[in-house]
Amino acid sequence: MGQGAIERSASVALVAVAAATVQISPMAADGGGTFGLAGVDRRNTTWLRGLVQVIAAHPSNYWVGVVTDPAVALFLLTWDVLMLDTALHVALPCVAIGAVAWTIAEYAAHRWLYHARMPLWRVGHEMHHESPELLIGLPWFATAGLVGACWYLVAYTLHVHAVSSGLAGFLGAFAVHGVLHHSHHHWGRRAVWCRSLRVHHRIHHRLPSTNFGVTTRFWDDIFGTMYRKPWRPKASALTRANEELREAGGRQGPGR
Repeated sequence: MGQGAIERSASVALVAVAAATVQISPMAADGGGTFGLAGVDRRNTTWLRGLVQVIAAHPSNYWVGVVTDPAVALFLLTWDVLMLDTALHVALPCVAIGAVAWTIAEYAAHRWLYHARMPLWRVGHEMHHESPELLIGLPWFATAGLVGACWYLVAYTLHVHAVSSGLAGFLGAFAVHGVLHHSHHHWGRRAVWCRSLRVHHRIHHRLPSTNFGVTTRFWDDIFGTMYRKPWRPKASALTRANEELREAGGRQGPGR
């Protein structure tokens, strides 16, 4: 059996074990349970699903966002440094702060918005769970427009330094999130550099109340929603050897 087949089998086995033996903290139960629009009348969401299909699930929206998100992030950082004369030793830490802020926002939105009972937030994400390879994402003009509005008000109008760099880090991390999420569902085992995150996310698709992080597992660990395999003691090599010797002695019967 080839190395790729072994890795694929191991990944599938881990997800299967997770689905069969999930044990998480009580806090994880707040995350949403099974994904089925529980408590929401699906007849009232038909029009919303159609709207999401036309806008958010259109391939053009997906690929335009891949370009615009990092482009806008680069513009924001450049503006802060060149137009507001913000020093790099100030701008770059703000970029890092914005990126960390994104990881928190990613976890919170995924857990408490996308897996909530509010159809406006939930429907599009439910479509993703139904068809993981569907090219669906937030409308590119919504993300760019919201960040652009913050930049216009704070950096352009009020000339507040470093805020634009923070926004650049936030949006840049969002772009990284998009690349990672795409790799989880479209690149498969070829993306060996993010294998552990891919398995982490695949378990989420089987067990939607666990593993909400996409770019990091840190917040799942902090908030108790990380899937953890049930602990089973493993016998050491010496213990196994002793057991084998005892079994062999038992099969041979009494000594001479």
